[in-house]
Amino acid sequence: GIKKFVYIGNYTVPTTSSVWRFIFTGNMGPSGVAAGRAAAITNIAGGTTSQLVDTLNNTVYNNSNPILTTVPTPFFCLNNNDTYNPGAVDPDGDSLHFSLVPGMNGTTNCTTIGGPVTYAGGFSGIAPLGVAAGTFSLDPHTGQISFFPNILQRALVVYNVDEYRSGSFVGSCQREMTFLVITCTDIPPTGIFSGATAGTITD
Repeated sequence: GIKKFVYIGNYTVPTTSSVWRFIFTGNMGPSGVAAGRAAAITNIAGGTTSQLVDTLNNTVYNNSNPILTTVPTPFFCLNNNDTYNPGAVDPDGDSLHFSLVPGMNGTTNCTTIGGPVTYAGGFSGIAPLGVAAGTFSLDPHTGQISFFPNILQRALVVYNVDEYRSGSFVGSCQREMTFLVITCTDIPPTGIFSGATAGTITD
């Protein structure tokens, strides 16, 4: 099964700044440490805690971060052409730029921040998946990841989404997920639209 954790907090920034950073270190106060990063992840060393960083430039604009509409429970089939798209929708109509970044190890306290996790050999924040050579790609404009996984894995994948409005940077947000690649007995169907009777195929 799947368990979803939602963490919510309100904070009013006291002034304008181009360099606001909001850092979640994994500290949940009296309730303990944030859950969600399984010990069974295969592309990093175990025993780590999630840490995420969002940024805000409120010197020119108010800003709402993009909404990632795809539920972050990505399961994929071994030896199959797979894709994932976060389904980003920005309430302000900002231009979005997607990248993959290293996972961070939270400190579980509010006084210090952590550093990057330790990746297993051959893996990194920008190359987090075990795939057939030459099959991994990320579209920086849509966030679409395409790949052909060739090993069973539970891989930590961290998106960073930058927002621009009229050419000015207004903020960023992050999403952390675990990509699970399993052996599938029923491979998902694939195909293309090759013709249309009541319209024109443009893409």
